[in-house]
Amino acid sequence: MKVKLDKVTKKFGQIVALDDISFEVNKGDFVFITGKSGAGKSTVIALILAEIKPTQGEVWVNDLLLNKARSGKLLILRRQIGVIYQDFRLLANKTVKENITVALEVAGYKEGDWREKLNQVLETVSLGERSELFPSQLSGGELQRACLARALAINPKMVIADEPTGNLDPETIWQFMGLLNSVNELGVTVIMATHNFDIVNSMGRRVIRLDQGKLISDKKKGKYE
Repeated sequence: MKVKLDKVTKKFGQIVALDDISFEVNKGDFVFITGKSGAGKSTVIALILAEIKPTQGEVWVNDLLLNKARSGKLLILRRQIGVIYQDFRLLANKTVKENITVALEVAGYKEGDWREKLNQVLETVSLGERSELFPSQLSGGELQRACLARALAINPKMVIADEPTGNLDPETIWQFMGLLNSVNELGVTVIMATHNFDIVNSMGRRVIRLDQGKLISDKKKGKYE
């Protein structure tokens, strides 16, 4: 799945969250979007997910111009994108297995088709024995792995992660990044917003750096300096 932002500006009232930024992400890329808090990372993610529209410029995913796309087209698109949030956004009254099942149902999978997929993703993230537990019964690392399982269950063409390691301890962070790297090796496009520069420097992936809404660098195998 490809992404293109072309001369995008996003304002919230008088606040300029993004200021005339342009970049492209090709199918199968792994890209970090970095910057300090308030740099515009989450705004970029929200634009790619069509949760908001740009004030100026164009946002494309594959051949779909999100600015003008109808709701039906956007729904189809979102069913192809797995999203991982820092605050997890799991349904508190449902077990891990049920949270994943809901995602599969929303994506249009029939019960006969998703049972095997459910077990597969639980095994991938090593949560098979914890699948009947509720979010309140899980550690931070387990919660994030549950979110990854939910994202992977729909066979996404792209995974978007918005500060997914913010609540994790160092050991758990690297376990999670290993899983995300394995997903990318299968050809899935990965876009991860983060201000954890240790991760960025260690992974050796492309880095798009924002500062106060401006794109200040774009390196193929960048490090934060």
